This record gives sequence, C-alpha cells and structure tokens, in this order.
Amino acid sequence: MESIDARQAYLKRITLVTPTQRYPLGGEPATPPPSPTAADTAGVKPPRKVTLASEAMRWTYVLRSRERWKGDDRAVGKHERSAIETMHVFGLSDTQLKEIAAAGVVTVEMPFTSEAEGWAGRVFPWEFVIASATRRFRSGRRISIVRHLDVSGRPARAVRAPAPRVLFVQSQPGALASVYQLDPEAELVRHALGLDHDEAGLHWRVIKSPTLAELQQVVAAYRPELVHIAGCDNHQGVRLVREHGGARSRVWFRRGADDESLPAAEFLETPDLAIDGVLLRADDGNVRITSPDELGAALTPGRHEPYLVCLNTWNSAARTAPLLLAHGVLAAVGFQDAFDDALAEYFYEALYSNLRPAWNLPAAFEHAWSALHSQPDLGPGTGIALWARAPLIARAQPAAAAPRLRAKGEGVQCRIKPKKELNYSVLHNHGPLFDEFELRNHLHPDKPLVHVLVELHCGSEQARYASALVIDGPRLPLIEKIRIPLTASLMRSVSEAVQSSLFVEVRHEGRTVLKDTYPLRLLPVDQWLDNAHSGQWLPSFVLPRDPAVEAAITAAQRYVRVIRDDPTAGFEGYQTADAADPESLDQVDLQVEAIWAALLHEWQLGYINPPPTYADTREGVLPLDSQRLRTPSAIRRASMGTCIDLALLFAACLELVDIYPVIFLLEGHALPGYWRHHDFQAQYRDVVDPGDAETVAEGDERRNTTPGAQSVPWKVGKSGYRELRKQIRAGRLVPLETVRLTEHASFREAMRAGIEALSDESDFDSVLDIVTARRPHNVTPLPILGELG
Repeated sequence: MESIDARQAYLKRITLVTPTQRYPLGGEPATPPPSPTAADTAGVKPPRKVTLASEAMRWTYVLRSRERWKGDDRAVGKHERSAIETMHVFGLSDTQLKEIAAAGVVTVEMPFTSEAEGWAGRVFPWEFVIASATRRFRSGRRISIVRHLDVSGRPARAVRAPAPRVLFVQSQPGALASVYQLDPEAELVRHALGLDHDEAGLHWRVIKSPTLAELQQVVAAYRPELVHIAGCDNHQGVRLVREHGGARSRVWFRRGADDESLPAAEFLETPDLAIDGVLLRADDGNVRITSPDELGAALTPGRHEPYLVCLNTWNSAARTAPLLLAHGVLAAVGFQDAFDDALAEYFYEALYSNLRPAWNLPAAFEHAWSALHSQPDLGPGTGIALWARAPLIARAQPAAAAPRLRAKGEGVQCRIKPKKELNYSVLHNHGPLFDEFELRNHLHPDKPLVHVLVELHCGSEQARYASALVIDGPRLPLIEKIRIPLTASLMRSVSEAVQSSLFVEVRHEGRTVLKDTYPLRLLPVDQWLDNAHSGQWLPSFVLPRDPAVEAAITAAQRYVRVIRDDPTAGFEGYQTADAADPESLDQVDLQVEAIWAALLHEWQLGYINPPPTYADTREGVLPLDSQRLRTPSAIRRASMGTCIDLALLFAACLELVDIYPVIFLLEGHALPGYWRHHDFQAQYRDVVDPGDAETVAEGDERRNTTPGAQSVPWKVGKSGYRELRKQIRAGRLVPLETVRLTEHASFREAMRAGIEALSDESDFDSVLDIVTARRPHNVTPLPILGELG
C-alpha cells in the first residue's frame, strides 16, 4: 500500500490542462477563499489538514451522499466553498480557477505505473469538484472535464477513425437474467452507430452473458474497435443476486490462483473482497466477480488495442475504466457511482450518434453531456468520466451543438417497464408505478401531443391517471409524473395481497403507440417490503397520531415530572435545548426516558414473532424480506410486538413530542434512535463534515469503500456506517434497544444495548431519518390509525 508521503508526492504529478495553459498541482496552497459566516460553520469543526487521499475519500463520500443535500441551496453553497478550499490547498489560485472556467474545457492529466501508485488521483471526483470550484466564474456556462492517463510503457497512439467493428457485451448472468432486459439497449446502440443494416455482422456483433474466457476469445477473433458493456458492476450486481436469488445465493471469486465459490453476503460485507469490476457468467452458469485487471486482459488479447470501451455499469469510473487503459485500451467511459438506467442509455445514444463519421471522441463526449444536461430527470452531482491514454483535448473544441440523434422509425415511441409488485405505502406516498416510463420523439423539430392513460385495477375498483403531454425534446421521462389517486374503498379493500393489473395506453394523433395490461401484485396496507425499492417507505409506518401513541404520551406526563424533578415539566422537545450546552441536552434525554418509563411500566410489553405474510418463500424464489407490521394500537391491545413493531412505536412517541427519531435496520433486527438536537440532524443532513479517514473509511488501490450512492434523502445505507458511528460517539445520536422493553430493562441499559447492537459494521444495513422523510419529501403516516389489530 502507498505511504502517505508517496500519496502527497503523486499530487505534484497531476496537471490540469486547458487548450492554452498547464496548471500543475501540489504547489504551495493558494490564498483561501473568504471565511464563511458563523451561521455556515455552526457546529462544524475547523478545516483539517488535507491530503490527496483524504480528499479523494471525503469528496467521494460527499458526492455519493448527494441525495441528502442536493435540494438545499445552503448546503450546496457549503460544498461549493469546500471545493474552492480543496482546489486552493491543491495549489490553484482564484485567478487560475477563473482562467480554467473561461477555457470551458480541461483535462486532468496524471501518470500511471501501477495500480497501487496514485490510486487516490484516479478515485478523486475531479469532474464534480472542479465544476463546483469554478461555478462562480462561469455564469451558468458548462465546463467539460476529461482525464488523461499517461500509462508508462504504453505510448499513446494518435486518435484516428477506427474500423467500425463494434462488440456489444450483454452480461446478465445467473439471477440477473430476470432483472434486466438488455436487448433494447443493444438495438439503441446499433441504431445510434448507424449499423442497422449490417446483416452479415461485419461491423456489429453481440455476445450474451459470456464467461471471461469466452469474452477474450471473441475479442481475439473479432478485434473490435468499440466495445460496449451493459450489465452490473460487482457491488450493485451482487446485491441484486442476493435480492433475487435468495439469501443463500453464491458467487464465484478469484482468490489466489483458483476461482472459489463464496456467499454473496460475504462479498458485500467483507471490505477486502468488495473490489470494483463487472459481473460475468461463471463456468457453471452462475455469477463471477471479475476484477478490472481480468476484464482489461480479456479486452486486449494479442496486443489488441480497442479505440473505446464504454461501461454502462455503476461504479466504473474510478478504477475499472482507468485500469482498462493500463492494459492497452485507448479510451474508456464509466459512471462515478449510481446512475439512472434511462439516462445512461440516452447519454450513450447521444455519444454514439455524434461520434461518427469524424470519430472526434472529446467533441462527441461534450455533445452527449450537453444533451444529458437538458434532461429534467438529471440530478446534480452525477458523474461520467472519460479516460484516455492520448491527450484528446489538445486544442479548443467546437462549441457544443444540439445532440444529433439518428431517427429510428416514425413518430412517437414508448419505453415502459412496470413494477411487478407494489407495497401499499408506495401508492400512499405517490411513489412510482414503473421502473421505466419514457416517451421518445422522433419528429424533430415537431413537438407532438401525446395522450397517456394508466389505470390500476383492484377488483371492481380502479384508479386512473390520464394526461395530454407535449414532448418538447428527444425524450420525456414520466416516472415522476404518473401518480395514482387512491379512493377510500380501494384503500380499505387491500387487507391481504391481491392480484391486480395495470392498464397502459399511449396514443398520438389517433394512432395507438402502446396498449397493454400488466399483472401487478398489490400488497396489503400493513405489509412492508424490506428491499431496495420499497424499504425506503418505512417512515410511513411511524404513526404519531395513533390513539395509543397519544395515550402513551399522556401517561408519560407523570413520569417526566418525576424524572426531571419539576412539577411543571412537560414535553417541549428541543425548545429549551442548546446544541452547545450539555445540560440542556440532558433534558432532552430525560424526556425520552419518561416515554421509556411509561411504556415499560404501563404497557407491560412482551415479544412476539411477526404475523404471517403468505408470501412465496421458497429458496431461490423470493428473499424473506416481507413483514406485516403492527400499529401502536395493535401492540397496546396485545401487549406484545416484534423488534420492528417496538421500534416504530417508540419512534412515533418521539415524533409526537417533536424529538427527531431515526430507525436503524440491522441484519434481522431493528431499533430506534433519536437526535439530541435539531442542529445535529441538520448538520448530518448537509454532509458538511463526514469525518476523516477513520470515519469515512480509508481507501487503497483495490477497494471501493463507498460503492453506490444514497438512493433517497432519508435513507443511508452501509457506506454511511462510520459516519453514523461518529455521530453516536460524539453524543449527537442515541440508539435505543427497544426489545429491552420486553425484558423490563432500564432506559440506560437500553442505551448501552443500542450502542452495542450497532458495534458490528457487518450487521448494519441502513438508517432512516424520519423528519427528513416527512419534510420536505412528504412521506406521511399511513391512514391505518388504531387499526389492523
């Protein structure tokens, strides 16, 4: 592993290059920007000494947590000032940043001799940090950022128009075959490159779910100049394998000289195994974890040097793409972390449509980025990296023009992928009914009027969405627009899982573009799915207005006066608390202790297993991720509940007295917690101070310490564990083991047990922040108060 001195020395070998200037990094720190206001820095530690590695880890974590802060202008401003500070520490002055902004295009140039050397420079999210640091000088103008990897011993050959031999690698091994349909993407790529009529396969070839050896054999024989890989990276892919293949699913992994089989969970939970790369098919038909080096060797047999490799996989920009260059690939494109599937396909469609006939890769990349930035569903901070062994931007590029997408067919087309199963809480919170719903306009420059009808059928009831929409661009995403209003009778009818259907009709100028009915399993109102799609709606099962919660707080009034030794005391939440005053924070703890005492002594709770779900739990069919949840009133009537029932009950009590609750989800367990002050919760939400290397996780040349990205603002997954532990150690966040209510334990014992439950990183799954879900995201309690008992 690199020493700290070597990491710092590598910074001096990185240069930012514009068409007219070179800006070496690693010099004396420039004058820092104006100090932020006291309001900006309240509760935030002063800036620490930074290194390239620590900044690479910090910015990677901040960027992958963008769902928490992206909609808050104040938080965005803080991160922009932090980016300026980072660039200053790296040796760039405001004058130089202004010059880079004026150039509008910059290459990050760095050397490569081995995977272990300079990994932090390759992992660092240059696109986001440079764009943020120069935003104040650009007045809304875009800046194009690409990366040049100067590979030792592999001189870059000149960029030239390659022979148009294209290989599309469609990788859906094992359980992933049922998750994605990649044939449409193959047709999109083929059409964008103008290869629709290559019936003989001279310039176009598809290989489906190859093994590593099969991929290498095809490349050696066909020698493609452009390779497009569609599938999953190791991190996302193994999670999907575990979710769809069952808890006992296994994957193949090369450890030492031979491949060996290991549980999918072991790969996800063992940091030393969680390497970047892509999933390919194993020799036995299952899933094989493939490293960037193995993939690079397979794509460059016999000194073959592909012109371009495009990776439509998550987590492919930091390590996979540059290591392909080290094996001989001339250029590669990858995604920094998570990326919307429809947007990814649109980006590559725009890239390929603008690539031929000149094969000016940087110009095509810039045009594709311009096309992407015009899309309404592109969120801030999304990163795409173009790596090249040649200095592809050696001169000023032509001004970005509108993307030149090749028309296919006529009129309007519809791409749709409805969900197969819906938790009722998704409908309640106006969540999406579709994984993909997109209208395509091939009538440029016309703006067609399209009529869309979506109906959800449940017995004799139906709920409808109908709208007339104008497609004023190449594509119109509708996932966030299509929402179903629920009637009371339909809502009350779902007491058990029912087989429903979803009818979709799309019409344009009297012509039917799409008309079909899709089966849909609608789960009952109290059933929660703990998976990537539905688990985020758990805050809707926190029911502060349930009559039993109000009764619990009424009973707790007596206890709070005794515990606080004040006959006038009550539940005022944070009103008298000061984040800088420990004594006032103790008063918040005493309010929580009073609730604990009331539930402990008044309710006399016991533990019970979850109610039946009647789901198909055969091994390999569905994971055991579905659970019926009890309301507080149901818990009160039965005087018993599961761990998650009790966690939701306690969270509801906290929310009613305006103390901000969270729910921790562990492997097979759940417990609540609370923020000791609203300022602590706000600072955590902004991700202003995620911590040093110990907190954010140290990196090295192989591991991706924070794969993926936060999917919704209120739910933080495994990559946020160390940041949460920091909050707990600092006394800002308090976990409680509510199962101890059934064991007649004291409040202090429950606090210690909560901390102990969160001591093992491998057990941690996620945490959901209830107040963030409530506002501004309107994840509201379900209308089942006092019911379902």
